[in-house]
Amino acid sequence: MSKATRARPGIYLLEHVNLNILDRSTGVAFYCELLGCQENTDRPKERALHSNCGYLTQFHTQTTDAAQLWRGPIEVVYTEEELRKVAERAKASTVHTGFTALPSGAFRVTCPYGNEIILRTPGPAESKYFSDKTNGARPLSDGSAPLGLAAATVRCAPGTARGIAKFYLEVFQFPIQYEHRGANGLPRTTVFTVGGAQHIYFEEHKGVDVKEDNGEHLAIYIGDYEECFKRCQKHGVVWVNPRFTHLDNTRTLEEAVESRNYRIRDIVDTVTGELLLRLEHEVRALDHFRSPLPTATKGRSSHQQSKL
Repeated sequence: MSKATRARPGIYLLEHVNLNILDRSTGVAFYCELLGCQENTDRPKERALHSNCGYLTQFHTQTTDAAQLWRGPIEVVYTEEELRKVAERAKASTVHTGFTALPSGAFRVTCPYGNEIILRTPGPAESKYFSDKTNGARPLSDGSAPLGLAAATVRCAPGTARGIAKFYLEVFQFPIQYEHRGANGLPRTTVFTVGGAQHIYFEEHKGVDVKEDNGEHLAIYIGDYEECFKRCQKHGVVWVNPRFTHLDNTRTLEEAVESRNYRIRDIVDTVTGELLLRLEHEVRALDHFRSPLPTATKGRSSHQQSKL
């Protein structure tokens, strides 16, 4: 068992969100030219676009015939100077579908397909984590204007936030906080990364269906990888996305150990198995060969080499 596998439970990085778009050039115009992310040109693809958002995080966008909508705002942090610059670019840009200054000093910009991005300065933990390259850095990220992807909100059905909190606590063993009254006055669960620099919020909203699934996903690097896989397998939530079988096709512990990657889609009640939320999670071990984290072992398994 590797040192990375033995690492204590927790999300060590919310690494990317993945969204389908209709046109790659529009993606470049929004994510790279407007937001200031740096295109990851070491993976040139005709239809895919990986935009480095700071040293560690990314937006993954794939050109298809149907764009995907993230179920809530995504928060990106900048230094004060870079926030001023991105606001100036947004005021002069026509690539977005809405730009608003918020009372907090942050800005809200809406992408051409309706995704809501909050642009703001970082809190102390975020600033310390994202600014320090000893926490990890991927190639072709030095030119990125944002510091990183700080938070993502996922709207969930009424009555599910507490069960979602219990799932993350018991199955993933991630630090969480449950609030009876969140930012919108309804229950909210917050999932914290190790060190507290990133957050995933699950906010109850009226009208949300537990079966809602747009096909979007997030990718996380976790500690306690193999034991977490066993717990996910016990609850029957390990899932293979037929779209990405060329990257991973993990169903068993042996395959999870080999690929260093597996996926889940359903968040369920840990007692009854009732579906609470459907959102694909791409779950990676800290020593996954694409990990930007300093704890990663960069060696590739034979399976991973065959899929490049």
